[in-house]
Amino acid sequence: MPASSAGDAPGLAAVRVQLVWSPAPRTVWHRELVLTVGSTVADALQASGLPLEHAEVDWGGCGLSCWGRRCGWSDVLRDGDRIELLRPLKADPKESRRLRYRGQADRRALGGGTVGRRAPAAPTAAPCKADPVAAAAPASDEPGHPADC
Repeated sequence: MPASSAGDAPGLAAVRVQLVWSPAPRTVWHRELVLTVGSTVADALQASGLPLEHAEVDWGGCGLSCWGRRCGWSDVLRDGDRIELLRPLKADPKESRRLRYRGQADRRALGGGTVGRRAPAAPTAAPCKADPVAAAAPASDEPGHPADC
């Protein structure tokens, strides 16, 4: 059903879609396609030529989304859809979080680190009159400000 020239042929209704795939971090493959009305996500992938360029990828194992929402290979496309082919996760997010939390608990038990809270601010020293730069500054009458060092 896909026809990359559907927009050029007279009398054929067409849908314009985008197909996006990121094979690696910071690498994005993007293609705009013009397909016939009634085309599916699988049709868009075939029309893109991506399976021929990257035959090593198991496309059936890829996750799919349309504008960030899960979709399937047989979903019919609408004009303006953005289809994202998703890489498989390298690690289970739940397990990663569990390991991070376990590491934080270990640091807390040892009494080190500031996990979950801010480190105390470094103390500030009041200017000393022995310092020529500080001595040139006028003394402050503000409460809590030391008159001399």
